[in-house]
Amino acid sequence: MLELPGLHSQDSLKDEVEQVRRYLARFVPQLEQQLKAIGEDPAMTGRTETLLAKLYNSQAEQYRMLAVEHGKIAVEKTGGDRDAISELCNAWGSYVPDWCVRNHHALIEWLSDYCGRNPNNRAALMWLLDNLIDDRRLAEARQWLEKLAALDDSFRTPMYRYLIAKADGDRDEAEKQLGVLESLADSEWCCATTLGDIYTQRQDYDKAIAWYRKGQELQPSPKYTDSAISIAHICEIRGDRDGAIEAYREQLRLMREEWGIVSGEERDEVERAIQRLR
Repeated sequence: MLELPGLHSQDSLKDEVEQVRRYLARFVPQLEQQLKAIGEDPAMTGRTETLLAKLYNSQAEQYRMLAVEHGKIAVEKTGGDRDAISELCNAWGSYVPDWCVRNHHALIEWLSDYCGRNPNNRAALMWLLDNLIDDRRLAEARQWLEKLAALDDSFRTPMYRYLIAKADGDRDEAEKQLGVLESLADSEWCCATTLGDIYTQRQDYDKAIAWYRKGQELQPSPKYTDSAISIAHICEIRGDRDGAIEAYREQLRLMREEWGIVSGEERDEVERAIQRLR
């Protein structure tokens, strides 16, 4: 993520927004120009476009962060105005009940076409399955899952079978596939953390924490911080402030020892979370 200067300073909100706009206006065009120059080499075009996508996503995230902060103030200052609440929730990535807003049909159609032309791309197939299941297009999901199963004999196939059965209300099949996943958990760290996610969604938090810890233990270095973050969030949900602080400290340890991150906004954000809970 691009680190913007002064984002957490005591400057007025108006100055803060203007500072961000000036920074992006100066920095983003320069980086765009450099990336496009590199992209003139046909061999580098794909990588350049990937970096540009990352740049624009990072830029959008910075504006979303600002929208959240302004939205919180707007809700308080307007006495809970409906429009202000909507803007805050949209900025914060809230669930949206309106099907016309939350469905993924455009992305699904694009991915379906891409996977049809690139049937061996596991990553694209998994994104397609995720979105089909979220939209409850389960008959299509089952068809695409067979294509994934032909490529992938890992835990991912029973994982998607579990997710489809769960979405379809087939409890017996879901429990069967969950048992398969648990039997495979020692074979790949991702399987253990996936079980952490599943048990979190089932609100079986003790099991979830155990699986997250198992996944972190199995993962080779450099270890990601996802398991520690998930445990911290569970502890906050449960009102376990001490447990959350411990998990955030574990996140800091992983950042320092596994990734060499000892300063910067990413680390500061975790430190702020610890201070908030004290």
